[in-house]
Amino acid sequence: MPSLTEPFGICIADRRVLWRHSLEAALASSWPAASVSSLEALLGEAAVDRDVVAAVLLLGGGGLAKNSALREDFVAIEKSLPGVPILIVTDDFDAHDVTEAMQLGAKGYLASSVSMDLLIQCLRLLMIGGTAFPPVMANAGAPATSGPQADPRNRPEANLAIDFFTPREIEVLAGLGEGKPNKIIAYELEICETTVKVHMRHIMRKLGATNRTHAALLAKEMLSETGQQVQRPSDASLHLTN
Repeated sequence: MPSLTEPFGICIADRRVLWRHSLEAALASSWPAASVSSLEALLGEAAVDRDVVAAVLLLGGGGLAKNSALREDFVAIEKSLPGVPILIVTDDFDAHDVTEAMQLGAKGYLASSVSMDLLIQCLRLLMIGGTAFPPVMANAGAPATSGPQADPRNRPEANLAIDFFTPREIEVLAGLGEGKPNKIIAYELEICETTVKVHMRHIMRKLGATNRTHAALLAKEMLSETGQQVQRPSDASLHLTN
């Protein structure tokens, strides 16, 4: 899988040609480092070298659970580009759609109302092994209820749960983003400095950072670019909240 420091391609798949090419142009303009191209979902034909395809952005109008064409496209892409993370973006979805996506093997699911900056951040996380799902994923495996479900489109666009860092790495990541040295981070977390260094190596690898300064910049960008702060509870995922 290509790293963030190597040439990489992002493929956009959508049966709606106009939507596909419009997002291709917008994403290429906003993310110059990426080689963005269209992907014929049904044929699995990409206009870039498959060896450098870092992620696929699969678009659809309706949610996955009710859109059989979207499911067919996902299966075709996964077969054509095995191991490449797929991020699904649709206009409408609920917990059932998220469940469907996770069962198929998607690495993320977003609403089409998200900003371009957030879309790029999520794609970057998928490229380095993370996942990006909306808050409804927390209840995705729960039995359906008869009561009304919250519409994920009404949630803050950056209110995502990203299963990527361990709880302790989240705390170290927050300190790194604030520019704190290892000694201070260790003191505040009541752990030894050697342990902080181990966490730091894992964080740098996951971020694809070349050095500590690079990692600090990425951490700060990821945690505060959209005006959020990282929570530090002992849960299993990174939560970005207002």
